[in-house]
Amino acid sequence: MITQFAEWSANIAETAALSTLSGSSIGIEAAEYLNRIQDFKLPPSQTAGVQPEPLLPALGGVPFGLARVVRIHLEIWRRHGIKPVFVFSGLNLIKDDFEPSEQAARKLEEAWRFYDANNALAAVETFKTSGAVKAHDLYRFLQTILREENIAWMVAPYMASAQLYYLAKVGATDTTFASSEIFLFDIEENITTWNFENDSFVWVRRRNCLQSLGNISSDAFVDACLLAGCDLCPSLPQLDLPIHRKQPRLKSAADLVMNLGRGTGNGVYLHFQDDVTNKMQEQTDRFRKAKVTVKHSVVLTMSGKAEPLDVTNAPGKIHEFIGQRLPDELYGYFSRGIIGPRVLNWRTSGEFLMHPPLDGGESKEYRDLVRQQLTPIQTLTIGLLASPLHHYYQRTDIIKRVWFDKDHPEKIVMKTDYDNDKTKGLIDSWNVPQSVFGEEFNRHPNSSLFGLCVKSLKNNEFAARTKTFKNKNRLLISKDELLANAIWRMLRLRNYIDADHNLTSSGEMLYTMVSNLPLELQESALIATELLQYNRLNADITVPYTGVPDAQAESVKKQMLLISRIACLGPLKHQEIGYTGVLSRTMLSFGCVIEAVRQSLRDLLEVCLTTMLLNGDVERDRPDFNELGLDLPLLLPMSCSLGVAVAYHLTECAKLDMRSQANREALLNDEKSKFCYTIDLPSSFETAWTLWDAVYKGVEAGDANKLGAVKAAFKNADEWLKTYR
Repeated sequence: MITQFAEWSANIAETAALSTLSGSSIGIEAAEYLNRIQDFKLPPSQTAGVQPEPLLPALGGVPFGLARVVRIHLEIWRRHGIKPVFVFSGLNLIKDDFEPSEQAARKLEEAWRFYDANNALAAVETFKTSGAVKAHDLYRFLQTILREENIAWMVAPYMASAQLYYLAKVGATDTTFASSEIFLFDIEENITTWNFENDSFVWVRRRNCLQSLGNISSDAFVDACLLAGCDLCPSLPQLDLPIHRKQPRLKSAADLVMNLGRGTGNGVYLHFQDDVTNKMQEQTDRFRKAKVTVKHSVVLTMSGKAEPLDVTNAPGKIHEFIGQRLPDELYGYFSRGIIGPRVLNWRTSGEFLMHPPLDGGESKEYRDLVRQQLTPIQTLTIGLLASPLHHYYQRTDIIKRVWFDKDHPEKIVMKTDYDNDKTKGLIDSWNVPQSVFGEEFNRHPNSSLFGLCVKSLKNNEFAARTKTFKNKNRLLISKDELLANAIWRMLRLRNYIDADHNLTSSGEMLYTMVSNLPLELQESALIATELLQYNRLNADITVPYTGVPDAQAESVKKQMLLISRIACLGPLKHQEIGYTGVLSRTMLSFGCVIEAVRQSLRDLLEVCLTTMLLNGDVERDRPDFNELGLDLPLLLPMSCSLGVAVAYHLTECAKLDMRSQANREALLNDEKSKFCYTIDLPSSFETAWTLWDAVYKGVEAGDANKLGAVKAAFKNADEWLKTYR
């Protein structure tokens, strides 16, 4: 957003009734909506239980109450005949940087110090203001809500504001609700906030902005906005001088443009070009890059092409400020959410950064995981994505940086670190039509699609029939065909399936877990199996954080720790309201390990599906594009909240004689007060025990040569747990 734009524009903003928008289509910037969602006043009848969720950075996952609030907003819009169209921001235009995430990590560290000192109010406020959870972390969750509510959405190639401007320009929408950055484009008006309590909204006209700044030109206004500072361009340093702080920043910026710059922002930078202290040459370059980025922003046109706004006058070297171009087809799949921005950003920018996780990432185990152990799957994912793309993407190396050792980046040499022929050979035989798998899938009721893909291969006769190569006369058509084959390809690439399409020893372990889990938990089995293969699902005490689980005997604490870690793979049944209760940095730390593994698997799944489309393995003329990405497994990040509840439960159990019914009832009452918005806490504990039993059986079925010590730890923990279930 443009720095201090909201404060400056308050005097020229107008208020109107929601009824004036009846019959209108409103382009909604998803990031601005998520960032401002708590600002929108609701009718008194709807406010009960609606509150911010400041503890989300202490739990991970998605907000418990977000879906409820979004549905309230959608219903109000629907009642007034307003049709929202959500636009999500796309690929990065600005080089990724460690500073924002490191700043958030410092705030979270401070929050945990407050929590450990029993200063709850300060802890909650610091978690709330940490900035650790960004809008883009919630994009997938919001998309699932929008699909359930039948609301249109898309992902912009780059800037959501540019795409929203384009949609309004061509008449696809009637007006917009977006951050102030949309005024960098020639938008006539923009809604700045919603007041659902009195059925009104606030909006700002562009012409009023120009008049308020002295009837300046539209170009001068854009330059002033850039000088004031926004995501694309840092604020002009001289605006921090006392003389310029007596009025709103945008007004000071406009005065400089008109007086020192003779009507242009470039003139202002030239005026200050000798200011060595503020590195004005670097500042000038960033301003100029931002200016051309706005002018030639790439949008997805109604015909499906990714083009600059001013395509006729676009420079030949647009990649120098926008980034390397991708095929229109890939932008199209990206716009439908089939693939997320992570791997695309890595490939187009030539580097990727591993940022500090929510717990701070202090453990050697986590650092080894993200620095070394995940590199092979990341390299595989990048290479597979590049295989149907231009030769440039297939051969250009990538730099990987980690926040804790920024000065020693790792180079991934695509020519030697990725074997395209080998990868192609592993997945070429997975083009299984529904006519082959339909009957077998029907033999396994109460299974998720992921569970069906695993369970079906236990039948060797069926597995042999799945050896199917691409048939140009009969491409894969149905959604289940696409998703199942993407899952099978991922499982083959992760060595859960062998060349004969039978389960490997790892696949057998995965099968055992999946077979002992209800359909809603079956995807967790994949993460558990991956964690075991990384040697990250054990009873080892890593960073000695305070909080549950806790016990005097270290052996007991290890057993609690292992059981609670398994529980982090499941959901805590909770009301649609922000979490209030016990926290555990120990559990959050393991939740961050889970999230790193989940995200790496999800990336590979998305790329498996996307390359099937790019390679023409499937029918591409289809109506369900927006559903494909949302129906792939491992869509959403997991919360450690169930792990926290189990850790607390086991810690208290160890202090009591649980054979006493009175003690059991007293503990349950205590837990209900500690986890006050949970739904049927004993049921959540049963979910944890179900997960434990399934993973334990999987470990028992695993290779003893690889899991010897882990098997012993699980056996000891299982014997201990029997006393307290």
